[in-house]
Amino acid sequence: MSKITFWGLTASPFQLKMQALADYSRLSWQRWPDQCGRFQSLRAMVQLGSAKRRARVKRYPHSVSTLDEYPAVPYYSLNNGEFFYDSSALARHLDALGASNQPLVPKTQDLGFICQLIDEAFDEFGLYMVHHNRWVTSAGTNRMGEMTVNELRGAIPNFFRARLARKLAARQIRRLPYLFSIAPCGFDAELTPAITPPSREGFPETHSMLNQAWKMYLAALDHLLAAQPYLLGDRFTLADASAYGQLSMNLVDGRAAELCRNSHTRYKWLCFIRDGDHAQSNGDLYLSEDLNFCLTASRRLSFP
Repeated sequence: MSKITFWGLTASPFQLKMQALADYSRLSWQRWPDQCGRFQSLRAMVQLGSAKRRARVKRYPHSVSTLDEYPAVPYYSLNNGEFFYDSSALARHLDALGASNQPLVPKTQDLGFICQLIDEAFDEFGLYMVHHNRWVTSAGTNRMGEMTVNELRGAIPNFFRARLARKLAARQIRRLPYLFSIAPCGFDAELTPAITPPSREGFPETHSMLNQAWKMYLAALDHLLAAQPYLLGDRFTLADASAYGQLSMNLVDGRAAELCRNSHTRYKWLCFIRDGDHAQSNGDLYLSEDLNFCLTASRRLSFP
């Protein structure tokens, strides 16, 4: 295996996570549809749609095709062209193929368990926080609608792009309650109604909870990264990829990006991984005392 083709968008933290996993293994990759031509883009859309209908999209090491719903997440293909999904499964897939010198998922039971716990915490609750940051904190400053439409340009007529960018932004705002971001009644962000975060009558607001949870996670990460280069020690793992994918999503989100730059250590770490400088990092893995802050945040916020 020498190359990975992704089908996904930079709007997705799971796409960014998968790119970081591939970069660690020094594998070349392309992200379609942004990095391919119109014909390739349309052909891949047809092939992926056909694979979904026939339940031929795979998840490593196995999948239950009768249960998989093939959600709107990034997909990847290896040299043989088969479609796979699940960003965490990609790490195990690369490990099984021997793509890197060190495994992305630690082999020892304790480290492997903590790695998976952190991965799931960021994939689940972390998604709520960064989605909130994009469409509430940065509601008036992010340009993700335009960026997404530009990446889909091979499949979208020119005359429809500006309208679709507006529709995408409005759709994501409407979906905020689905990801547990609910504004207080009468919330006024001084924006047009289409991009004003919604409230729900009879349902408590969650903005304050998400903002508090976000601060707790960031404080824990800042403390840990001031003491060691990666979450589980001296080299990159799946845990880092998951945290990176979620947090780096906000690096293009206007106000949220400005706030991220306030922490030099965290911002430098995100840029380090974004630029591929974590590739084939070597060193010991360990469960340090400094990790306890992250585990406490995960336990309090992500798990019952």
